[in-house]
Amino acid sequence: INIKAIHKNDDYWKEPNKFNPDRWMVEKFELKENSFMFGGRLRLCPGRKLATIELVCLIALLFR
Repeated sequence: INIKAIHKNDDYWKEPNKFNPDRWMVEKFELKENSFMFGGRLRLCPGRKLATIELVCLIALLFR
């Protein structure tokens, strides 16, 4: 699966080639099925849980 092509597909994402961090700052944000941040199925990233925990800790430290 070509993940880069999925993440930059105009059919699924509005202006996929434009850097716009505000697109994630909506009230009812849902991660789409076509987003593969940590891979998929048999090839899941083994560090995905650690990365998620580290991000939560980082955000907590920033708001401390």
